[in-house]
Amino acid sequence: MKHDPYMPYITCGKVSENTLPAHRSVNEGPIVLAELKVHSRHPQPHVLFNYSQNLSYQVLGENPEIQLTYQLVKTPYKRDPVLLETWNFGVSLVFPADVSDLNTVEPLVLNYCDHTDITPQTQIHYSFQLSETKTNHASFEVLSQTASAIILNG
Repeated sequence: MKHDPYMPYITCGKVSENTLPAHRSVNEGPIVLAELKVHSRHPQPHVLFNYSQNLSYQVLGENPEIQLTYQLVKTPYKRDPVLLETWNFGVSLVFPADVSDLNTVEPLVLNYCDHTDITPQTQIHYSFQLSETKTNHASFEVLSQTASAIILNG
């Protein structure tokens, strides 16, 4: 049976196992969480990028806060990187009494559909990054993560 080159296909990304800092400013540069490469045989494919993670956080004192900024960057072959989207994730809790050692796992799923302008036989590199972190009386870690893309040609 022949493969139809116009049929959609999926590609899986590579995720990193970085230890994430409690505080990181935009000026320090992003941390790459996941990346994948898309190679199309046809011009102008649509790429549906998907990133998911399980984020564990722990409350360590009064008025805990976590602010995370994610970004998706596309780098077409022999072109400059393009910031496609930015997402903000925040947790701010106010408790009537002192609550400590509260552990929570929160799923996070982000999708982005990109209509590319590439020519056939060209590669695009997508990078999902954590660009800024800020915490107050809380800690967090990424327990698991995945990245993939569905490519629609034609």
